[in-house]
Amino acid sequence: MRRTSSLLLAPGIVVAIVLLVLAFASHDSHAAAPMPILVELFTSEGCSDCPPADTVLGQLIRTQPIGGAEIVGLGEHVDYWDRLGWKDRFSSAALTGRQQLYQARFRTESIYTPQMVVDGRAELVGSDTTAARRAIERALTSPHGVVRIDMDSDGARRFVPDVGRPFPAFAGSQDQRAPARLADQPPPRLRRSAEASAKAEAPEARRRQGRREAAGDAKSVALQVAKSVALQVTVSDIPRLGRGDRADIVVAVTEDHLRSDVKRGENHGRTLAHAAVVRYLAVIGQASSDGVSSARADIPLAADWQRDQVKVVAFVQELRGRTILASASVPLRNTRP
Repeated sequence: MRRTSSLLLAPGIVVAIVLLVLAFASHDSHAAAPMPILVELFTSEGCSDCPPADTVLGQLIRTQPIGGAEIVGLGEHVDYWDRLGWKDRFSSAALTGRQQLYQARFRTESIYTPQMVVDGRAELVGSDTTAARRAIERALTSPHGVVRIDMDSDGARRFVPDVGRPFPAFAGSQDQRAPARLADQPPPRLRRSAEASAKAEAPEARRRQGRREAAGDAKSVALQVAKSVALQVTVSDIPRLGRGDRADIVVAVTEDHLRSDVKRGENHGRTLAHAAVVRYLAVIGQASSDGVSSARADIPLAADWQRDQVKVVAFVQELRGRTILASASVPLRNTRP
């Protein structure tokens, strides 16, 4: 009887064990949710040392090689190489300005390319895969908050040049910058802000738009029509800020799998591939380490961006310390070309 009883009970024991294993696996999976770590690469199509670094960034994003980390990439094309034979179509004076802020933070001799910045906590040569992995692993040991991105991208609107442009944070600058990988001194301060540039360009932009519409040029008008994404970014559990510091909520739009055929400059004759190219970058609000913070923004999307290759990135960054306190990335969904 005892042997029969034990045999009859065996299936029940097996079921119980399976349930316990599944419960622990579910708990461990939830507890081990990867932490987003922001990896920025300052690069340029005019720099012959940059393509290997672009490859490193792409591989980090694609393979996600660090356990416990979700690598969120930003490929930031600076503009101080543009006068040395090749104009990088993705370059921005605003991104050069962002790199200058990191120069002050890390007290480097000068700005340079390729430079990688991991979570605002460490800087390194962008092509150094080993150093990048170590910096990401170190960043994982620091406390981070939580960022949630909610999107509503059902509507389309027409860009109004003085309040919404495809690159509102990237207004062009005619500043003459040192055409060197490692400049002898930091480039001069930007002459005008993106907002000022947008306002200065608005009257002429409106006149050009009016002439196109009056002429019935439907194709030209269509180029000015694009989707917009209404975002809400919610931030919680932010680590305590440094004394006297504050934290910005920043939104970026990136595009993957972009290629350029370079005709001049150091990379003459090469086809360059890029990952996570920053197409838009703007501060949309401020975050507090006490409680929950949120910010809303209407983010414009240019008509020629590949919707299936676009991601929206949101992060919280100390204004002075430049540390990234939290980040998140989501693919763009529910939009049409």
